This record gives sequence, C-alpha cells and structure tokens, in this order.
Amino acid sequence: MSDFNVQVKIRSGRIVRAMRAKGFTTVAELCRAMGGANQVVVGKLVNLKASPVHSVTGWRQIALDIAAALGVPEEELWPNHMQEVRLRQNAADFDMDHEQLATLLAAPAAVDRDALAKMFSMCTSREMKVLEMRFGMDGGGETTLAEIGEELGITGAAVRQIEQKAFRKARHRAHNLGLNKADDLYLEG
Repeated sequence: MSDFNVQVKIRSGRIVRAMRAKGFTTVAELCRAMGGANQVVVGKLVNLKASPVHSVTGWRQIALDIAAALGVPEEELWPNHMQEVRLRQNAADFDMDHEQLATLLAAPAAVDRDALAKMFSMCTSREMKVLEMRFGMDGGGETTLAEIGEELGITGAAVRQIEQKAFRKARHRAHNLGLNKADDLYLEG
C-alpha cells in the first residue's frame, strides 16, 4: 500500500517565469495587474488549456493583454510550438511509497530516463523521430509541425497525428506500468 499521493500540474513555464519576474505569484495577481481580467480565461492560457491564437483572426486580445502586463512579447510567451498545445487535463496524480517519495524529493528536477524509455518503448522509429524533433531532443531545438512535415515529406497535420499516436502509446504504456494515471493527461488536437 502506498503512503503518498503525488499530484503533478502542468503550466506554461514561459508565463510562470515571466509572472515571477514581475513579482506575481498567482493568476489572480496577474489579473488584478491587468485591470481585473477574467481569471478563468487567463488561467486557461497559463494552464495550457486554451490557445492564445485564433485560427482566423490571429492573436487573441487576452493573450496580447497578458504579454503587455508581463512586459514580454507574445511570441516569447507562446512561440509557434506552444501556440498549438491544448491540454484536456493539465494534472495527473499517482501513488508513491516512502522510498519513491524520498527519491523524488532528493532530486526534484531529475528525469527518470528509465521510466521515459519504458513509456516510449512501443513507439516506432518514425514516431520517436517526430517527438525528438518536436521537443528538441535531437539537439536541433524545438521544431514546428510544418517544419517537421517538410523534412519528412508530409503535412503538418500528418505530423500532429503521428505525435498524438506516440503520446497515446506512451500514456497506455505508462498506465500499464503503473507509472501514473496517464489516462487523465493528454493533448487535444
């Protein structure tokens, strides 16, 4: 029986760092500085549940307002690869025993490479290439869907499908291995 339940929350590191640089510790403080902006709407952008860009009209006004309040260009808060991320859920939880918790607390920034390797072990070489290019794991920096598609000779939409399939496989594998409640965390297209 596990003694601890650990919750992980995913937020935009770019926005959180910019908020901290301005002295804001909560979305509510940022909203007050923005003249009373809607916390739910701002929270969706911070928590990666909404896109800062409308497919037809371009940058959403709230995204521009956040960038202005933080004194950071919107392109820095949401580079191309971040504009496309929309999480259905931005949190996951899992159980740990005392030893696992001690290990986690001893190295909070450490990545369990063995667990990641196990999670992505079911992915094809093409899926892994897309993920490596997409998230800069190939040493070339983060790449957009269109750039990856151009290199592979397919559309950006096809790249997105490959990326999502790889994540589905990883979530399924993580769930089967008991690494987390991966069913609760996935990217929406």
